[in-house]
Amino acid sequence: MRTRHPLRGGRALSALSALSALSALSALSALSAFSPLSPLSPLLPTAEARRPAPAASPPISQALRGLKWGTGHKEILKTLSAGIKERYIELVKAARDDLAVDRLRQQERADIKALENSYVTFTGQRTGYEVSLVKDDFAHNNSETMLRSDEGPRQRYYFFRYDKLWKMMVVYPSTDAEGFKQLTDKVEERYGRPHKTNWETPYGGARRMVQAIWQDEETQLVVEDKSAFYSRYVMRFVSLAAGKEIEEIHAQRRDSADSSQRSRAGRGLGVDIFAKEAENDAVVDQITGTKHEVNLDRLKDISADGE
Repeated sequence: MRTRHPLRGGRALSALSALSALSALSALSALSAFSPLSPLSPLLPTAEARRPAPAASPPISQALRGLKWGTGHKEILKTLSAGIKERYIELVKAARDDLAVDRLRQQERADIKALENSYVTFTGQRTGYEVSLVKDDFAHNNSETMLRSDEGPRQRYYFFRYDKLWKMMVVYPSTDAEGFKQLTDKVEERYGRPHKTNWETPYGGARRMVQAIWQDEETQLVVEDKSAFYSRYVMRFVSLAAGKEIEEIHAQRRDSADSSQRSRAGRGLGVDIFAKEAENDAVVDQITGTKHEVNLDRLKDISADGE
């Protein structure tokens, strides 16, 4: 499934692709507080590029400017809150009257409160993230927590275990396949050739790169194209020291969940793609306890992709 932009014309698409890539690169080079991280095991079908071993490049960890792996969430909250306050100082200076200043102060307090309220502990409850882009980046009942920071169209996620930061993730709106290529080209200019690239061939489409991985002695960076399902590009930074064990636990949990799902489907609890959509909606709602809409055309596309 290809993400389309309402603008028309090659020049417009090219400009949007360049802007998306430059926005992501800007966040990589100036992560004023922190940046995102990536899983140690590939998330997609892989086809490793046949290239010579990459030459030495600037440390990936430098992109994390001041961020230390193992930092607790309160310290990160403090840093992010200070960044919000600093931003509003400039806005207040530009305000024309006391009423505008008052509105800005109220919005500043609301932004800080929203940041504090975004902190979630994964203890088995439904959080909504279980069906989101980050669904594979955490596990319940594993002493894991997460903090989210919204920055306009961009979001940052900070993942903790035992209240120690081990992964950071930045999510950007995508444009098209060229936008992702421009992004990975820019990262390659800074850090050299990736250690690994993963490719896929969409149903009816051309083979394309969907993931590129860089790493140094402390940090792994994964740049990933999630535009097909989420209309997003993702950059993840993962602590090599802590990430391997946690990612292995996540992989085991996913395998167990997949086996359980197949077992339920074998007992007749799966979704019949030949049934009416309204019937499928009811089945999914009963299983999850949440209102859903099942798009049969989408299911057929996914089935075809997996062939």
